[in-house]
Amino acid sequence: MEEIFSTRRRTAYSRVLPLPKVEDVNTRGDRALIVLSPDAKIPPEKAQKLFEATHDKNNFAIISGEGLDLASVEEKLRTAYAIAKVLDQEGSGSPNRPDLEQRANDAELDAYQTIASTLNKIWYPGRDSGGERLLGAPLKLDNFRRDGAAGYDGETAVEAALTATGSKKLITDVETNFEMLADRAEDMLWPHNSRTTTWGDVQDRAISNVRWLWLPRTGLDELKRLAISRGRWKENGTGGIEKGPFPKEKTSVGVTEATFDDRTGIATLHVVARNAGNRGRIYWSTSPDVSTSSDRLDGPRLETSEMRLYFLAVDPVGEHETGDALAWTNRLNLTHDPRPVGTGYEVTLSVVPLGTIRWNTDATSPRDGKPYGGPIRLEGDRDVTIYVYAEAAGVNVTKEFKIPRREGEGAKIDRERPARVRKPIQLSTTDMVYAAIAKAKEAHIRFRSVLITVGSGGRNVATNFGADVDVTAEAIERLAKFARAELGDENADVTVTWRSVEVERAADLDDLMAAIGETITTAEIEQS
Repeated sequence: MEEIFSTRRRTAYSRVLPLPKVEDVNTRGDRALIVLSPDAKIPPEKAQKLFEATHDKNNFAIISGEGLDLASVEEKLRTAYAIAKVLDQEGSGSPNRPDLEQRANDAELDAYQTIASTLNKIWYPGRDSGGERLLGAPLKLDNFRRDGAAGYDGETAVEAALTATGSKKLITDVETNFEMLADRAEDMLWPHNSRTTTWGDVQDRAISNVRWLWLPRTGLDELKRLAISRGRWKENGTGGIEKGPFPKEKTSVGVTEATFDDRTGIATLHVVARNAGNRGRIYWSTSPDVSTSSDRLDGPRLETSEMRLYFLAVDPVGEHETGDALAWTNRLNLTHDPRPVGTGYEVTLSVVPLGTIRWNTDATSPRDGKPYGGPIRLEGDRDVTIYVYAEAAGVNVTKEFKIPRREGEGAKIDRERPARVRKPIQLSTTDMVYAAIAKAKEAHIRFRSVLITVGSGGRNVATNFGADVDVTAEAIERLAKFARAELGDENADVTVTWRSVEVERAADLDDLMAAIGETITTAEIEQS
């Protein structure tokens, strides 16, 4: 019984209890499949007693039959076992072996056929005109297991019986049946006249209410996730869950950073009004007192070098109350440019889009350092670290720039240390993209401010990563594959641009740049 009904998918049940003492059955926990010997009653007497005695009436099904009891099965199994034992004692060259092997196969098949004809009914909890009770459905054990194990594929047979038109107890696809399941859950798994309950109570009612349908092992959690993501249910933060309908949300603003130009500090923003109807309006300002008197955003795209912007979404129809303004903060990009002068350097510091700079070389707090007023002169006779702090409109950034001693012309790059290159690169051909992917995979190289475009003309898919997202070569490859599949063209053109690249070893930059036909200068390489 354990072999025949063993579960791999855990869709209809998660544990098998073959021929147990009914008084020892624990109906809590994972859903159980109980195998009982048939008797003359419908449903079997032991099954009915278990159903009547337990609170968790919706947490088990019973395999039994109508007609023969398991004595006939035991007789067939004893015969098959006896023949198999004799066969084991025969030598490989025995003239009796072919006949014994045939008899063993026939006996085993006879035993399984007897099991199939005996265990031909499944009883599951439900409700009909007779009230709450065990309902019966035919069970057809007619397919042998495909994994090489002995016996029938009982799990598939159980799933087929419970999803059949006559029963429809088991739902295997939660997302496809979401609306129906959510309706039933709100009707059956919530207390009467209450919109709020605990998730633990919902789970308890799911295993006790026989009207509730069966889902795969994690199906109830999947239903909860879908309902919350679609705004139908809400978690209240204290362990409770609430069903809708809910009051309409206040308006809000969503801002995503499409690109950030390291050279200019200009950010390209995508701004959307949420919960503001089909014609939601967005107003923006550089001051916190943004209102409907402020400038109105004409479209979803905005380029700005301001350090702070404030956005307000308004529903012109008035169905949604106006919510709070959203404050967006730009970033500061602080860079250095060491240029050889004589035997030393002149190091130029810059920050975009704007800001004041302070610095020192003694490792004290750079925010208390000297105001930057022009290129910093270094003698070049020793390694120097410049500690730099920049600030604008309450936004600040701190960096350390290591300047090695002069050895010939130009700065020395430590090829074994991590490095970053801030240089916009565009790979305009598919072969160049995959050459870069191959080298980046080998060296675990990461990219930032990445734009991936697959296809051409009006048939294309474009994916943009923000400046704070590390993008691996594997991610680029996966997205290109997905986009090609969606376009129905496995040979669609792929182009990639990025604004900076980070490597674990500066030496790995050589292979990457060689693969894409690019060159970089020492001044474009940062090492901290």
